[in-house]
Amino acid sequence: MIKKTKNHRHRLYSVMDELNGNFVSEDKQYNDKVFFNVSDFTDPEDGVYHVKVEGFNLEDISLSPAVRAEVQDIIFEHENRDFFVKRGIIPFNKLLLYGPPGCGKTMLAYSIGKVMKRSVEVVNLGKLVSSNLGETSKNIADLFSKYGNEKHVLVIDEFDIIGRLRGDKNNDHNEMKRVVNTLLQSIDFFPSNGFLIFATNDFSLIDDALVRRMDLTLNIGLPNQKQIRNFLKSKIIKHLEFVSDEIDYETLSKKFLGQSYSFIQSIFNKVIRRALIDSKRNDVFFKKMIISNKNFKYFLDSF
Repeated sequence: MIKKTKNHRHRLYSVMDELNGNFVSEDKQYNDKVFFNVSDFTDPEDGVYHVKVEGFNLEDISLSPAVRAEVQDIIFEHENRDFFVKRGIIPFNKLLLYGPPGCGKTMLAYSIGKVMKRSVEVVNLGKLVSSNLGETSKNIADLFSKYGNEKHVLVIDEFDIIGRLRGDKNNDHNEMKRVVNTLLQSIDFFPSNGFLIFATNDFSLIDDALVRRMDLTLNIGLPNQKQIRNFLKSKIIKHLEFVSDEIDYETLSKKFLGQSYSFIQSIFNKVIRRALIDSKRNDVFFKKMIISNKNFKYFLDSF
């Protein structure tokens, strides 16, 4: 579902949990060039994760046609920024992505940065706020000032933490009000050449005033059966010489319905691990490693 904010044209954590996923579009069987290089994983100065994305494109992510079209439009606007600005249209640069954990929000943010040739700076707002509530306003202002330019995509994860903390009676109400006001001001004055993405697992906790300031809000939901089937094929084809029988993608994709990409990835990792353990324990050469329907069934029956 796409939510369009007021007065705008029609348009759009775990970091480590999603770093392992090769997300494949519905019209592509497989792409073997997906990998991430995380440099300066914990920056002692500002707590920002600096993510370098290589060999990865927007087409490698499974998205609904509507969401894909919105993202492509935004990227097109920024690629042709001068054309739009001369005609009084400022490209969208403030996005809110929401959906269940592991559904690809962070992956989408990474791919946008990759396509736009910008570095991706990921900030966990929950950790930033909880570390020292009294300094949160200053930290937020500093982050927006440092990364609000044409060189970066600033990703704010756990955006819903503000809503949760405002409802916590143990927190200083005045301090939380200052934090929200700082965030609102930082969004209002965010440079038009910068790019800002907020991500949350719980849209209901987002302050209405924050939502109104977004150019576009996208629901990155759980994958449907076709997307799951293509995702599984993209994984298994890498190990095709080790597949013992015809994998029943139809049954597997039905079994995985309602689960996130990261969960499916975790089951696939267990299947590979089990196959490797069995081949080593039986003193069988690596190329005799087996991936079968039976391997999947063993783990799928456990949930």
